[in-house]
Amino acid sequence: MALKIKPSYFHTLYRPSKCDLRFYLQQKGVESAPPSEFEQLIFRLGQRHEKNHPSTFPQVSDLTGKLAEMTLAEIQKGSPVIYQGELRHQIQADGNLIQVVGIPDFMIKEEAGYFIRDCKLARHATEDKHPEIPRQLQV
Repeated sequence: MALKIKPSYFHTLYRPSKCDLRFYLQQKGVESAPPSEFEQLIFRLGQRHEKNHPSTFPQVSDLTGKLAEMTLAEIQKGSPVIYQGELRHQIQADGNLIQVVGIPDFMIKEEAGYFIRDCKLARHATEDKHPEIPRQLQV
């Protein structure tokens, strides 16, 4: 069985504060405390912000919940904006099969290919304030 890596795992590591054990404990089935009312509010605001953003583009292919094969078909078609496409790739590292899975908010076509845009409420995606955001985008 392949180990799965998702960019969202960095959010687990850094939020609400950095904890090197949080991801490990989560993978072992240890339940975390339920989110506070404030955390739930921030989550809802983030979802609303992300859901409203596609309307700023004249043409968007919405692939929410679709398979990675649909994303590849949209890329081959040259769709100008892909929303919630799924990217997958398997690699071997130290004898382990690792599956890297990413669901970028937006893939926007330019001449040389696509670039990824992530939709966040944070005003500054810096190493100091939000180290999880640059790491998510690097994956």
